[in-house]
Amino acid sequence: MISQLLISDNEKAIDEYLKDKVLKKEDLFFEIVPENKQYSISQIREIIKNVNISNPARRIYLLKDFHLSSLEAQNSFLKILEEPPPRVLFILTTDNANNLIPTIVSRTKIINLSKKSDKKIASLIKNLLEKIVGGEKQFRIVNREEAVNLLEKIIIYFKERLLFDNKAAVILKKTLKLKYLLEKNNLNPQLTIDNLLIFIGKIYSK
Repeated sequence: MISQLLISDNEKAIDEYLKDKVLKKEDLFFEIVPENKQYSISQIREIIKNVNISNPARRIYLLKDFHLSSLEAQNSFLKILEEPPPRVLFILTTDNANNLIPTIVSRTKIINLSKKSDKKIASLIKNLLEKIVGGEKQFRIVNREEAVNLLEKIIIYFKERLLFDNKAAVILKKTLKLKYLLEKNNLNPQLTIDNLLIFIGKIYSK
C-alpha cells in the first residue's frame, strides 16, 4: 500500500478522512506523535522494529506532524516507507511539508484535506522541483504506481504556473505525454522519471 501524506492543520478534517476513507473495524490503528517535540532517529527505529513484527491484520500507522523530524530520522524512515511490510499503511500528517525531504514526498500520495492547503501543496512541489533543478540526486522509483503519483504532482504544479511561467506549458506537455505512455505501455518507471527530471533541469538552465 502506497503511503499517504495528509496536508492539513485541521485535526477534525484528518479524523474525518481516516474514519470515512481509511479505517475499517478489523484494522489495527496506531497513532504516533513525536517524542520531546521531534521525531528522533531512535523513535523511528523503534517504530520500524514494531512494524516489522509479523501480524496478519491490516495495520495503519498514523505519524502526526511528521515535519517535526530530524533529517536523520527522515532518512532512517525512508526505506520502510518505500517498501512497507504486507498489509501496513503509513499515513503522515503535516502542516509544513517543506520541512520534509523530497524523497519522503515523492514516495507518498498527497491528500489535500482543505482548500486552504492548496498553497501549501504548491509550495511543497516548488521546493521539490527546485531541488531537482538544483542538481540534487535523482529519486529512486520503486514501481509504476509511485512514478505515476509523482507525475500527477508535477502536473498539478505546472498547471497552476501556466499564466506566469512561460516554461510551464512545455514541461506540462512533456509530463502529460510521459504519464500517458507510462500508463499505456511497458515503460521503465525509473527511466521515465529520470527522463522528465533531466528535461526540467535543461529547460530551467536555458
